[in-house]
Amino acid sequence: SVWWSPVELRSGDVIDAPVEGISRAGVTVGGMQSRVIAWDRIARVTGARQREAEAFASFATDAWRARSRLARSDVDLARPIFERLYTSGEELVGPTGLLIAEGAMRCRLDTDPRSATEAWLDALVLRATGVKIYGEPVAEGFTDRVTGLAPSLPPVFLDGRPPSAPKIGTGDARADAYAAMYAFAMGAPITDLVRAASDDPAVEFVRLLVLAQRGEPAERDVARRLLEEQLRTGDERDWRDAWRLGAIGRALLRSEDEEQRRRAVFVLLEIPARWGRAQPHLSAVALHDIALGLEALGRSAEADLVRTELVRVFPSHPAAQQAAQPTPDQESP
Repeated sequence: SVWWSPVELRSGDVIDAPVEGISRAGVTVGGMQSRVIAWDRIARVTGARQREAEAFASFATDAWRARSRLARSDVDLARPIFERLYTSGEELVGPTGLLIAEGAMRCRLDTDPRSATEAWLDALVLRATGVKIYGEPVAEGFTDRVTGLAPSLPPVFLDGRPPSAPKIGTGDARADAYAAMYAFAMGAPITDLVRAASDDPAVEFVRLLVLAQRGEPAERDVARRLLEEQLRTGDERDWRDAWRLGAIGRALLRSEDEEQRRRAVFVLLEIPARWGRAQPHLSAVALHDIALGLEALGRSAEADLVRTELVRVFPSHPAAQQAAQPTPDQESP
């Protein structure tokens, strides 16, 4: 049923249009600008559907508080609300679900890149089905409009438990490919979606990145060389170059040739030097890998200095937490 119920926004504006639906996704309004308005924007719904909307009042307040805190870069205060909303067990639907997924992604970036990837993939799937946020998107500047990738979240991860169930089967080819490739980067088995070349330049870019790091030796070599060629001939000079350097450095680090491993250290050093603030996750992993590379080359003192810098600059990153743990030789008897 369609009811004429004015919708009051938190901005003070009033949308005087027929309300066509009220659900966890938001409030669907009709008229000349038919759309679904996320709950974080809604102060109240009056008129015939007021009582129906009141059932979502607490949910709307939480979404508004979380989004407002993130808008002023207060991640520590936004994080617990977004975590509660994201892990509630409720289905992520509509613009409010997209708001929650992208908010959780942003809040997790500094401390848990693996779980940030999970939230980003949820948001990616929603956007692939045409869901939009009207107003000020939470991920504005955090996702690339052309590729859908999150520039601060490259497919570069420390060793750890692979994801249990990659989000594959969405019906969107790009979203499925990204899910498979990020899962592989986190330690899941390789699949045909990773090995098969893609006509989608964005998917092919990610495929080369993950194969350079975790593919078989021949695959790593081919992918690394293609990424190096892109560095020489490309004209982007942005976050994509940082991602390429990370994958190239990690590929070289796995070489059996000592000279290649030495080169890896210098390649990886360029990331924190040029993109330290813009790429905190990638920079932290690069410092972690540099320390491992120096250790393998017999330069333990330099490796310790790099670990100290990692803990100082990126204290909340999992790589820093690993670096701060004493080695067996340092532990007390």
